[in-house]
Amino acid sequence: MIKAISNTLGKDAFLKLLITQLKYQDPLNPLEDKAFIAQLAQFSALEELQNLNKISKETQNFQNSLASILGTNLIGKNVKAKLNKIYYKDNSSTAITFRIDEVSDVYIKIYDVFGNPIRTIVKKALKPGEHQFIWDGETDQNGKAQEGEYFYKIYAESLKTGERNYVESYIFGKVKGVKFNDSGLTLLLDKIEVPFNLISEIKEGRD
Repeated sequence: MIKAISNTLGKDAFLKLLITQLKYQDPLNPLEDKAFIAQLAQFSALEELQNLNKISKETQNFQNSLASILGTNLIGKNVKAKLNKIYYKDNSSTAITFRIDEVSDVYIKIYDVFGNPIRTIVKKALKPGEHQFIWDGETDQNGKAQEGEYFYKIYAESLKTGERNYVESYIFGKVKGVKFNDSGLTLLLDKIEVPFNLISEIKEGRD
């Protein structure tokens, strides 16, 4: 009921309506106490909701200002992002970094934007630790991929147990620009859009 009132009446209009109702009520059938109290409660709730909306808007404006300053300062810096997307162009693409905890065969599967498999790379008996991979654009059909965005998944198959698990991975890139939208701050790494909340590391310096 409060939501319906808030969509049609402001608190001033609601108060005027209540006063008018009291002014012209039938003396022989006055407004009952319960009904009057209920209407006052509705007015109080409406006022609180409007105050909360005002605070929320002010907080959002403040956050947007901070994001704008932060985004501008990040341009040209190198960052690390938790993202399974890369951009291929001219025999080079975004570096993919992943970590494994034990000696494993690692399978890197690359897909186009429609989910079609493009390339499967197998790295045999990789040691525990962090590894980096850069796709050269080669496809399983011995051709070259077209320039654009691609997705990837990485799996590690333990040489001890034979168990295969999905491996969490990251990409590195230089911030070329920033965008602001309804979901917040987005960084442009080359031509890949990365939400700011997926950034896990910001490197000092701009080299």
